[in-house]
Amino acid sequence: MVSEIPNRDRALAERVRRQILDLGASPIGTIACVDSWIEDFRKDIPRNDVPTMIIHGDDDRILPPDATSRRQAKMIKNVKYVESKGGSHGLTWTRADEVNAELVRFLA
Repeated sequence: MVSEIPNRDRALAERVRRQILDLGASPIGTIACVDSWIEDFRKDIPRNDVPTMIIHGDDDRILPPDATSRRQAKMIKNVKYVESKGGSHGLTWTRADEVNAELVRFLA
């Protein structure tokens, strides 16, 4: 699945795959989570009453920001929206330092 990410090179896709397996991700659980991707959680968004941060790469070709995060940010009260310039899918692996810095600022 990771090797199919269109805007990532093969070395990175292989590194991400190894990291997922090294973390102990269950192959069964990894496949089973796919069913949740089609769940529509939009009706739950108005009930969110905690500060929320969305971090998304503006070059994500798997879940483009126009179809996902930008729309979601408009639905959430008290949201901090951060868009990573040139960031692709999987920011926590490809831009961990940037994500961590944003999280520290948000949680401070």
